[in-house]
Amino acid sequence: MIIINLPYFSHYYSSLQKDDWRGFSEILAKETHENDIIVVLPRYMGQTLDYYYDNKSDQTYEYQASNSLQLQKIYSQNKDHQIFYVASQGHLHSANPNGDAIQWLQNNTQFLENHTKISLFTSR
Repeated sequence: MIIINLPYFSHYYSSLQKDDWRGFSEILAKETHENDIIVVLPRYMGQTLDYYYDNKSDQTYEYQASNSLQLQKIYSQNKDHQIFYVASQGHLHSANPNGDAIQWLQNNTQFLENHTKISLFTSR
């Protein structure tokens, strides 16, 4: 039984299976500067990001959104700041099943990078 499952276990324990928020927070801290805006999608993932990333010590502002109306409001109110969008892909699909938040990101942002299943975008 162990020999049959060995290939599965070696892959399982050698690769990341969940979102790596710790590693992503280090990337985010390097990308952002003082007074930048960070928007976390969906809203409830803000708590997970905040566990590893401290926007107060990084001197950034954090907002949370789950749909295109919220994204547009944040963008309209902060046009004079650099805005970064942090999207947990799997969670965003479940929290925003009609896909308007994803469509808004595609139309209004520039993709920067992926880290595990977390994507980073910036305003154009």
